Order: sequence, then C-alpha cells, then structure tokens
Amino acid sequence: MEELGQEDHSLAQYWYSPSTLRLLAQICKGHQRIALLSAPSVYFALDPGTRERTFLFEFDRRWEQQAGDSFRYFDYRAPISHVDDQLLGSCDLAVADPPQILQSVVDKYMQVIRVLLAPGGK
Repeated sequence: MEELGQEDHSLAQYWYSPSTLRLLAQICKGHQRIALLSAPSVYFALDPGTRERTFLFEFDRRWEQQAGDSFRYFDYRAPISHVDDQLLGSCDLAVADPPQILQSVVDKYMQVIRVLLAPGGK
C-alpha cells in the first residue's frame, strides 16, 4: 500500500497486517455508507467502489488529498458538534482504531460512532 506511506508512531499509528486488512475490506464491501475513524490503512485497502461509499475521519492530514471528498478531519478531543452534519445518522458501518486504549478515549470514539450510525448500523 504505497499510497498509505509509513506509520507515524508519534501519532500512535500502526497499520494492520495484510490478512486483517483483507478481512476488514471484505466486511466493508457489503455496506452502503462507511465511517472509518482513525483507520487509514483500512481505507487504502478498500477497492475503489467501496472507497466511494466510505468516509475517512482522520487527524493526520497527509491523506486529505488522496482521499479527496471522503476525507474528514477528525480530532477525537474536539466537541462532537464538529462532526459533519451531513453524515449524522447515515452510516451503516463504523470501524474505529483509537490511538490509545484508554476508557476516556474509547468513550469519545463511541460518542462519535453513535451519532454517525443510522438505525440498525453496526
């Protein structure tokens, strides 16, 4: 995945293994509108058709140009009101890879996921 580039450990970025990426890409393929939170390696593992239905919520702006209209700047520490209004309640799948596995961080990610997911979303 040359377009992904190198991990930035100062941002707690670690890419998934190829087998995990294949599995996550397959799961995403069956969904209509996907939110990927802090998961750029998953975004770049998706086929072009699935990418068109996917939004990459990411703090690291280096993928903004490659992801184009799919990119949403995302800082989990920002108020939830900063989430794009047009996507609220519209995603049928959310995949998140928080930079830290602390209760406070996971709670903030869950708040964002809840507002992004459509009824019945996963």
